[in-house]
Amino acid sequence: MKVPPVSIPMMQGMMTRIVQSRDEVIRCPSCSHENADTQKFCGECGARLGESLPAPAGAYTPPHLADSILTSRSAREGERKLVTVVFCDIANSTPLASRLGADAMHALLNRFFELALAEVHRYEGTINQFLGDGFMALFGAPVAHEDHARRALLTALAIQRRLQETSGETGVLRDVRVRMGINTGMVVVGAIGDNLRMDYTAVGDTTNLAARLQQQAAPGAIRASEVTHRAARAFFEFKALGRQALKGIAEPIQVYELLTARSPGESPAVESSGVSSALVGRDRELSMLSASVATLREGRGEVVILLGEAGVGKSRLVAEARRRSGSEGVLWLEGRALSFGRNLSYWPFIELLKGCFGIGSSDPEAQSRDKLEQGARALFGERASEIVPYLATLLSLELTGEHEQRVKFLDAQALRRQVFLSMRRLFERLAERQPVLLVMEDWHWVDHSSVALCEHLLPLANSHGVTFWFTTRADPRDPAAQIRAAASRSPDVPFHEIALAPLGQNESRVLIDNLLGMTDLPEVVRSEILKKTEGNPFFIEEVIRALIAEGMLVKDAREASWRLARPVAALALPDTIQGVIAARIDRFEEGVKRVLKLASVIGRSFFLRVLQAIAEAGDGVDRGLAQLEHADLLRLRQQWPELEYIFKHALVQEAAYASILAERRRAIHRSVAEAMERLFVDRLEEFTSLLAYHYALAEDWEKAQTYLFKAGDQAGRMAADAEALEHYHQAEAAYGKGAARELAPLQRAILDRKLGQAFYGVGRYDQAVEHFSRALRHLGLRYPRTRGEMRRSTVKFLAAHFLRRLMPGVGRAPRPKMELPVAQEISTICQSLAWLDYFVDEERFGLDSLIELYAGERSGDVLGRVRGLAALGIVLTLFRAFPLARRRIAEAVAIARDSDHAAAIGGAAFAQGWGEWAKGSLDESMGSLEQSAAAYRSIGDIRGWGGPSILLFWVTYQRADFGSAAKLASELVRVGQDAGDPHVVSWGLNALGALGLTVGPLDEAASHLSTVRDICIRISSFRMQAGAQGVLGKCRLRQGRLHEAEAILQEAIDLIEARNLRGLWSAEPLNAFAELCLIKAGRLAGA
Repeated sequence: MKVPPVSIPMMQGMMTRIVQSRDEVIRCPSCSHENADTQKFCGECGARLGESLPAPAGAYTPPHLADSILTSRSAREGERKLVTVVFCDIANSTPLASRLGADAMHALLNRFFELALAEVHRYEGTINQFLGDGFMALFGAPVAHEDHARRALLTALAIQRRLQETSGETGVLRDVRVRMGINTGMVVVGAIGDNLRMDYTAVGDTTNLAARLQQQAAPGAIRASEVTHRAARAFFEFKALGRQALKGIAEPIQVYELLTARSPGESPAVESSGVSSALVGRDRELSMLSASVATLREGRGEVVILLGEAGVGKSRLVAEARRRSGSEGVLWLEGRALSFGRNLSYWPFIELLKGCFGIGSSDPEAQSRDKLEQGARALFGERASEIVPYLATLLSLELTGEHEQRVKFLDAQALRRQVFLSMRRLFERLAERQPVLLVMEDWHWVDHSSVALCEHLLPLANSHGVTFWFTTRADPRDPAAQIRAAASRSPDVPFHEIALAPLGQNESRVLIDNLLGMTDLPEVVRSEILKKTEGNPFFIEEVIRALIAEGMLVKDAREASWRLARPVAALALPDTIQGVIAARIDRFEEGVKRVLKLASVIGRSFFLRVLQAIAEAGDGVDRGLAQLEHADLLRLRQQWPELEYIFKHALVQEAAYASILAERRRAIHRSVAEAMERLFVDRLEEFTSLLAYHYALAEDWEKAQTYLFKAGDQAGRMAADAEALEHYHQAEAAYGKGAARELAPLQRAILDRKLGQAFYGVGRYDQAVEHFSRALRHLGLRYPRTRGEMRRSTVKFLAAHFLRRLMPGVGRAPRPKMELPVAQEISTICQSLAWLDYFVDEERFGLDSLIELYAGERSGDVLGRVRGLAALGIVLTLFRAFPLARRRIAEAVAIARDSDHAAAIGGAAFAQGWGEWAKGSLDESMGSLEQSAAAYRSIGDIRGWGGPSILLFWVTYQRADFGSAAKLASELVRVGQDAGDPHVVSWGLNALGALGLTVGPLDEAASHLSTVRDICIRISSFRMQAGAQGVLGKCRLRQGRLHEAEAILQEAIDLIEARNLRGLWSAEPLNAFAELCLIKAGRLAGA
């Protein structure tokens, strides 16, 4: 059938056919067959009937597609192409037109075609005809795609999904119902004009069958032929509808209804070019993973670490285990660390969250937020708002309204705790619905924050039957060691480590035979391969492919196997796997090599859109990707909701990247960064770390510095301290480059403060204090270094404070003398110092509070004034200046109440409760502390809530209300564990230990206190460690285990001396040691 040149009609032409009355006979625009006016499709060819007016196709075709078609049209013309055809129309267009009228129907069609064209072009199809209220699209011609069937089906699903998303809206598309028919077959491309008009000849029923399938489909349905189903069944779910007779088709055909795309993990990799093998030599390991899945289905989770060198087959083993075990009844969630991702906070979990909620990388921020909220509501109902703000923060989504208020007053550590708590609740809820298996690939590249979050989630293996699989390289410094240590600390969590060794000689021989389909390969060739590859499966595959590419091995068509084509003497194999890969890359034509190299700069995985954006017109991205897929160097990682590719192995990416000259690499990195800025303009927050990475390697220091600051802030907001520290150090380094922008004193102070917070977060307290001190110096305040300087500064600030009280005129300046941003930064620095000094040095804690109060009073900063007054009140109470302390605290309470600032109310009420407790007014103290805890809970500040809660425990303990005290301590432990806050956990366990010492049982108390000791060592909480060991020593004394008690107490005393600890915590082990000495003395006297 010869189809004359066609083009896209004007929208008015489409309307003519729908709205106006029909002629008695309608002539088909495609084949000129005359049809009755009651028919919507041509009785001869199945095309949509209607009038059309010519319009240039180029106006509807994206520039990169138009350029691709025109620059190679001479080569395309006359080509025989295998294509997939999509026919789509509005099933209810006639009643819609009657109800809406011409103008409204015109607007509806405009919007519908805009939506549909966007999806067709997204997957690089072309619109060949508009037919009234529908269209015909081609995939695979004139631009060839190896996966044209897959692209066509993805387009159909995308159109369907977009229309479903609009059904709840008030827009013009809310009532539209479409139906689609899809078929795969041959066409011959004819002439392509300057305006992109294409002449083609269909072979057989290629287009006719697609049109008939559409005509038969119910509204909202997508029908596909058997050929299309066969080409894409690995990637989609279909429903078989049986063999059906279609008008104009000679024989009944098998018809399928397209349901959905499979998840990325279910989609197999593209088959390699005739070289493949079943899994060899991994029966034991595969059985262990299969058993892990079976155990999970029974409701029991576990932790599995899969260790092995690069290329040994870790990912292949996981994929095979998943294929054999199946996905039925198990929720598989996958996250992958990046080779340059050590500073990309929580990257695997961000990827995993997106997969969980169906968020695509091309989704606008508003759409991503909607998907998150809808998914959370489906899981949590009305309580979704308790986790959405924190998951949205993890995904770098902007918060508004109620969600914004929930995080507004949280500092980085408090926000991190809420993120950990929310992630734990999410996986708990998912696991309550079905077994959950988390697969973490390439864990050797993971960031520190992801390790911490993973450690926090590991107990779910025991409590909720969640299974964790990690693939990683065998390296003693590998982050997997931390997972191993965390699992060993939780004896209830089953833990397995599977070490993948290289294949043995016999297994390697079997693999070679499988790959080539032959057993008579000359022994000298086989031996050389075995010697070079040393049992590495990936290396073996690459060597085989290299021999094929070099023509040493050729396919024997008659025997369907490979044979040696050149003398054995000509055999020369590279010594390393990198050499093999480099040789393979060199054999590609230039265009394909350029595509591979560009992709290698983007990263191990990359979005097609980014690659297209940085490629030049003549690079032939689609053709290059098709060849690279066929060569098994790349595979499609994700097809929904955006095309994403991944290098089959990191070594391939590394080899391609290493082959690019340094100057060219810098230029490509810049292009990648600029492309990401354009493509993700409304979502740059999500890509700050990647942009910083690319601009730094492009040596664009000003841009690198900008994004490094943003990346550090982003990591700091969630207390991803190790990553924040690295980003800020790099920003400092960029500051030293000539092109980087100068920083104002306030900016320098902020940078040093953030560095200090990051050092604090990783337990490096001396460096933290140094950076906090530098930050204050940038703002004109000198923080003392020696004890003498500290006391002189304290006297100076204290005198100034009381002078303003005694001489009111001094304190009533007509205007604040300090700018508010400066005062707020000083307040933040002092709060950071206070967290250090409260547990270490009361005198310095007092100075911190005075500096914060000084800045607050000079600027009018409410929170700074309240926190400064409250802290000063606590310090004065410690020094038994009770009247002065009460006045300071009362003033803080009044200011906080007037401000209606939750954090200020919480801090003031805590100080008030603390002061009342210190003077023995237990009833009044309980009321203030409960008010403080409620204020902190209202803003989600878990550490803030923990302060009044632990003090409430001691109040109830002192009142001998041991039942209430136990409940408070247990709640501290539970909330701290859920939020991943070891400090709050240690407070609760220490309280339970102290309670057990009083009411028993002593063994349980000792167990709690031993855990507190271990936690304190891990988080460098030396004071609490000393105090807990003091109480633990008393437990052992009560049990008569004197030798144990002495060892425990001596260790605590050594810690007190080494760390120069003072205060109540330090008194506990000294008191217990004195008791031990008395017992020993009594025994000696009795003897």
